[in-house]
Amino acid sequence: MNHPNVVQVFSSGTDHGQFYVVMELVDHGSLDDLIEQRKRLPEEQVLQSGIQVAKGLRAAYRKRVIHRDVKPANILFVDEQTAKIGDFGLAGVAVRAAETRGVIWGTPYYVAPERLNNEPEDFRSDIYSLGATLFHAITGKTPIEGDANSTIDLRELKKKPLDLRTIAPDVSVTTADVFQRMIAPIPWKRFGSYDELITQLEDAYRALTDRDSVELSARPRRLPRKFLITLALLITMMIPASFWFVRKAREHAAAEARSAELNRQYDETRRQFIAGKHNVARTSFARIAADAKDQQPLYDWALMHEALAALVARDMSQTRQALRAIENAGQTGFAKKDVDLSKFFVASARTFLATGIVPADVGDRENASNFEAFALLLFALEDIDQLDL
Repeated sequence: MNHPNVVQVFSSGTDHGQFYVVMELVDHGSLDDLIEQRKRLPEEQVLQSGIQVAKGLRAAYRKRVIHRDVKPANILFVDEQTAKIGDFGLAGVAVRAAETRGVIWGTPYYVAPERLNNEPEDFRSDIYSLGATLFHAITGKTPIEGDANSTIDLRELKKKPLDLRTIAPDVSVTTADVFQRMIAPIPWKRFGSYDELITQLEDAYRALTDRDSVELSARPRRLPRKFLITLALLITMMIPASFWFVRKAREHAAAEARSAELNRQYDETRRQFIAGKHNVARTSFARIAADAKDQQPLYDWALMHEALAALVARDMSQTRQALRAIENAGQTGFAKKDVDLSKFFVASARTFLATGIVPADVGDRENASNFEAFALLLFALEDIDQLDL
């Protein structure tokens, strides 16, 4: 199956009694990684991923294939903007093997109720699982809550899915309605086709991106002409000053909130990197850098960590791209107190980007007791990579 939103499977077989599948490499993490890292994802991002995965599932269904194990771990990212559904082959084989033993296969939170009732499944079962997955991504919670230690308990919980708007009232009504319909306990209450589902998801996405435009439909009550003229003069004098103060206050508050969130994400991503999740970390550092271009030194620190994570993953192209961005940024945007730090970033990037092994005397010039120690680690890893140790 060849589709931009399906992880391509090249071949499969058995070797020494072990089943194997050879598939496309998609190494920018999964939706499960993002949920673990950020708990809740932005509505726009969830809708975008949902549309793409639904298109991938539609392509599979046109070939009479249903997935039967749609969940966050099986939604993979090629880059920041492109999601793919994977593990079709693995899901199918595992499901058949499990069902011969009378076992319910799949993560209980995302399995369609009809599977639990041993009823026939079709594409609407995958729609349920996708809906449960998107519900989790946008709210930070799975759509069922309670003790699911037995199939009987799970059946009962599936009959009463949580209300999305109650958990996440900031989500738009349009999006909430689409997701809630996707996880309807009864199959016929879900969407009747992938075309219908994708249309509704795209409508929700457009409504979200256009919701800042407001229609004014109420007609104002007619007021005396003299009063209107006086009021207009007062407003004309007051608006420029009041608008300026309000705008500045809002801009300052928004900037502080944005900066705090980016720093939180940066700290969380560093913990992910230390925990060994290098591919997830390098993707997140790249995203943070893209969002922090006007916030030094966070921008350069995110790029430095992206370069390090990519170097550990042996992706020299991404490493050099990140360091080139540091070099191009120069010392612009740094406060006076951070002049030395800005010089360190640029010098380190230029040293690394120079061809050949980093000379040993460079280490003598760096102070291993402060931020300059970071460059020593970067240079050492580059030398190891070039020597192929």
